[in-house]
Amino acid sequence: MPIHQDVTILATELDSDQQVHHPLRTGRQAWVQISRGELELNGQRLRQGDGAAITDIGELALRGIGKDSQALVFDLG
Repeated sequence: MPIHQDVTILATELDSDQQVHHPLRTGRQAWVQISRGELELNGQRLRQGDGAAITDIGELALRGIGKDSQALVFDLG
């Protein structure tokens, strides 16, 4: 499916206390969608179905809360 946008789409699955970091270059934004479980995004707790718009932050830090938490990260230009 063609996407007419400057975007990188990432997926992650984290268990409790597992972490992943994603740097955002200057001028980029992100959308994070929690597809399963609970995660902490830069210190903010999010649950299944939650989404977060990110601007003016240099790095996304995701930490799993519980088992088999999943998220999609859309890195947008």
